Amino acid sequence: MKPKHFSLRPLVVSLGACGILFSGSGIHAQEVSDDGAIRATSDDGAIRATGDDGAIRATGDDGSSGSGLKVKAATLPEINVTDRSRDVNQVSGYVPTNSSAGTRTETPINEIPRSISVIGAQQIQDQNSRSLSEAMRYMPGVSSGNFGEDPLGDWIQMRGFGTRAFQDGIPDITDTSEKGDVRDEPFLYERMEVLRGPSSALSGHNSPGGIIHLVSKRPQATKFGELNVSYGTYDTKLMSLDSTGPLDKDGQWLYRVIALGSKGGAQVHHAKSERAVFKPMLTWVPTARTNITVFAEYQRDYNNTVQGYLPRLGTLQNRAIGKISPRLFVSEPDFDRARGIRKRAGWEVNQQLSDNWSMRHHLRFAKNERILNTMYPNYSLMDEVWVNEDGEVDIENGQYMQRTFSHESGRRNSLTGDLLFQGHFNTGSMKHNALIGFDMNNIHGTTRSMEAEATPLNAYDPVYGGYELPDLSEIDPQTKKFKAYGITLQDQVKLTDALSITGALRYDRVEQRLTSPGQEKNAVTKQNDHKVSPNIGVVWDVGGGVSPYINYAESFEAQYGTRLADGGLAKPTVGKQVEGGVKWLSPDKRILLTGGVFNINQKNGVLDDPNNPGYSIQNGKIKSRGIELESAFNLRTVNLIAQYTYNRAYNAVVDEATANSLKAQLQTIPKHTAAISATYRFSDFGLPNLRVGAGVIYKGEMGDGSNDGVKVPSVVTGDLMASYEVNNVTFALNANNVSDKKYVAYCSSGGDCGWGSRRRITGTITYRW
Repeated sequence: MKPKHFSLRPLVVSLGACGILFSGSGIHAQEVSDDGAIRATSDDGAIRATGDDGAIRATGDDGSSGSGLKVKAATLPEINVTDRSRDVNQVSGYVPTNSSAGTRTETPINEIPRSISVIGAQQIQDQNSRSLSEAMRYMPGVSSGNFGEDPLGDWIQMRGFGTRAFQDGIPDITDTSEKGDVRDEPFLYERMEVLRGPSSALSGHNSPGGIIHLVSKRPQATKFGELNVSYGTYDTKLMSLDSTGPLDKDGQWLYRVIALGSKGGAQVHHAKSERAVFKPMLTWVPTARTNITVFAEYQRDYNNTVQGYLPRLGTLQNRAIGKISPRLFVSEPDFDRARGIRKRAGWEVNQQLSDNWSMRHHLRFAKNERILNTMYPNYSLMDEVWVNEDGEVDIENGQYMQRTFSHESGRRNSLTGDLLFQGHFNTGSMKHNALIGFDMNNIHGTTRSMEAEATPLNAYDPVYGGYELPDLSEIDPQTKKFKAYGITLQDQVKLTDALSITGALRYDRVEQRLTSPGQEKNAVTKQNDHKVSPNIGVVWDVGGGVSPYINYAESFEAQYGTRLADGGLAKPTVGKQVEGGVKWLSPDKRILLTGGVFNINQKNGVLDDPNNPGYSIQNGKIKSRGIELESAFNLRTVNLIAQYTYNRAYNAVVDEATANSLKAQLQTIPKHTAAISATYRFSDFGLPNLRVGAGVIYKGEMGDGSNDGVKVPSVVTGDLMASYEVNNVTFALNANNVSDKKYVAYCSSGGDCGWGSRRRITGTITYRW
């Protein structure tokens, strides 16, 4: 069954927005050549002034010029010149100066009363990040790689809660990805912005942990190209291309093409990983006031089971016959697969309506398909998962793990759009930067899933092929429909040159329809929710680049298709946060130091129902409080980032079924984390083209979410990098977990644990033009 029946309202909004494009009047200007020539034109085309190298000439609409052309003396409207040679989304080195994540407007980062980190393309490349999870490793307040080496999803948490990614301000999915979905490719993005804490006043329904805002690469007026070829551990091969520039001499038509292909093995035997990405983009800039970009995107991910959800006895805890190898493949090579395909297309419009008001509009359609066939140990049996060859439980010496077969597949279509109006104006001595926005997210998906008892596997001497794939053709689908609408009002007010206040208010309405297997054809579970979410913050520039801030924000997160045992749907969770901190940006903008404290309370938290497998319960309140410290340096020869986080996150109110988790630290969330990463350029030694770098990550002890459960020991891992540039060619070498440390990444109260990522060495050759 293919998802269909989309609302046309996002498309109507888009067409209406495009009708505003040419409503501006007056004279416009734009850069049209590589030597800086500027052209100014009136809307009727009667007068044009062109110049290069500082010389100005007047030309008529018939092309005549020189002393024979008579031009009436007139006072022309002010000309706004747009420099399109530089992408405003780029981050110079490791120190960001602006962000749009906290306000949906490009705002100096030290004027935003929120905790924000920005990861630029240079940092992504230096650290050889191949996924969102890897790119987040050095960020404060972020717990990434929670389930070790797992290609089936980016399982990222912030301040103890889940999160989701937004691309260019709008989401594709409702919360986190589903197993087998494609994972976002870092090579497609110019920067990644991490906004910690509740953000529903701007982003709509979302967890109180925060959001990850992905800012896409866009066509540029300056010609640029990059070709990367790499080879690394597990016979991993990768090639990527990024090419952009103008298509015409006036620079009105710009293009960008990004392509990537990779293929290789994985940390476990019998597992492979393949990816193909293609994204063409075209930008039309008819005037300095108008910018329209259209794009298409195709991505395909093929993977196998890597994270096997292994029993704790044999990973974290030793056995008489030893521990399980981190390279053990727990599924069946003949049919194990995880395939995800995503197709996206859309447009982005930027229109300057007047000197003070502008309009921005995004529309994106996405189609996702996924299929997952896998096996995992029956870890819920705890130690009794181990049996001998006769099927009898043998905890210490049994070599066979009892297994479960699992199948998941689904299709999901989404149509998402927004329309934003931004205005600058004054009221007396106060300066306003106002935002009025409307957005919508329409999703229709179907999911098929089943589990079945499977044959045991000898985990110490595995022999595969003893299990026949069950019939998957008769699985009844679960159908989900999700519609979300939001209206946002925001004002960033400069009360004085030093004191600013940001206030936002948003109304959300969420509609859900869920049909599950076993229900009658017309038996549909329906639920409608709505919420008003505020956000208010104050920042004060006390001088010397020091800016203390305080903020209050709320979150509203609809539970997408989450069923309760009583037949209803889970109601939304609501989070509230108070945060305060201080930022220091050096006068030359080469050093940024931030520190903050936060306190979050969430109610209606959703957990698995221990008495009704497949259903959820909402057992009360979760609290999270902590401290985050972060620094970023762009010095003459050194780039450096460092962070320390303390996060106490726990269940504050539970019911009888989950009483053992009361005030226990949430699973996969360490109380203490720290990281530092730096690169050094050998300019002072006569080798300006040579750079070396190193990083160290510390993750503190973690529990399994219960008071009497197991503890996962703390771990320290290190990364190294080196690069050398020769003309337009860069040779780079990266080593992640350079000591090849063998460690357990997590354990859950359900009984499963997982190995962390082992050493990965990658050599890359990059040619730029």
